[in-house]
Amino acid sequence: MKRNVFIGLGIMILATAASCSKKDKITVPEKLPAVYIAGSFRHADGDERGGLWKDSTGLVKEGSPYSYFSDVFIEGKDVYVCGGVEMEGISYWKNGIQTRLTDGTYAAAANAVFVNNGDVYVAGYEKNAAGNFVGKYWKNGTPVLLTADGFYGEAVDIVVQGTDVYVVGKKDGKIVYWKNGELTTIHDASNTFVTKIFVDKTDVYIAGSTFNGSGMKTAVYWKNGTVVTVTDGTNSAQLMDIAVHNGDVYVSGSESHSGRSFAKFWKNGKAVTLSDATSSSAYAAGIAVWGQHVFVVFTETTAAYENIVRYWHNGKVMKVSDKKISSYGYALGFQLPD
Repeated sequence: MKRNVFIGLGIMILATAASCSKKDKITVPEKLPAVYIAGSFRHADGDERGGLWKDSTGLVKEGSPYSYFSDVFIEGKDVYVCGGVEMEGISYWKNGIQTRLTDGTYAAAANAVFVNNGDVYVAGYEKNAAGNFVGKYWKNGTPVLLTADGFYGEAVDIVVQGTDVYVVGKKDGKIVYWKNGELTTIHDASNTFVTKIFVDKTDVYIAGSTFNGSGMKTAVYWKNGTVVTVTDGTNSAQLMDIAVHNGDVYVSGSESHSGRSFAKFWKNGKAVTLSDATSSSAYAAGIAVWGQHVFVVFTETTAAYENIVRYWHNGKVMKVSDKKISSYGYALGFQLPD
């Protein structure tokens, strides 16, 4: 995920007194970031609610009835999530404190949140009085219009780099992104999907999927407008997130084999399967990289058809949600250790 990719690397400290032998050296364990995952779960009352999980300790924030959390961002010690509540509009929450962006008069969605020096940006869309969905983002609660009335638009993801604001989305079925409001068309076919944007210096990466000539959904990303195919089109596949670190491109998503969907991520095109071979289906969502550490959140449907949120960290799978509660993970962020 673009929002928590750090190039710092944790330090292993070897402490030893001058008179000690090698076996007397003390290795201090590396401190790892705290992992936060935004998603939703089926409450015991039967309704769907937004959920925020931390590491493997369970829920740290539960949304109100008929709510969802779509994204999470960490700035310093502050934790931000965005989402919405049915019939009440969309919002973001800072450390659990809600800020409303719409009042529920018109249908709206909050897709992504990004924070830059305390300024809070939320990307999404809202239906206008004419019944058209309009792409927009909100900065500190103030809406910024991206698409004009009469044109279908949606803001899917947002990144801020310095004073530049990048928003990726769709306009009249085309994949586009805006830099400071200036529109660039990436793909003009309607049978494409876009999920995330990542900016590395001057390079703009956009994750998504498209259909090949055989009608198979294929995982792709675009770098500065040039398409890069991740899967060969033999099996249905899609990407949900993208991160770039030291020139390496990481993408997460899913690919189907033998009628089942497997959660995967790809590093420079090489696939790593995350989900259990016995699961009935799985998909990966958010991905983040910190030094040599790769974190990926994925949702797995077990053979007993229980939906469980997990995350993968350098080959180890951590269970996030309880299998007794049907749950889904959409985004991942982490908080750097002290």
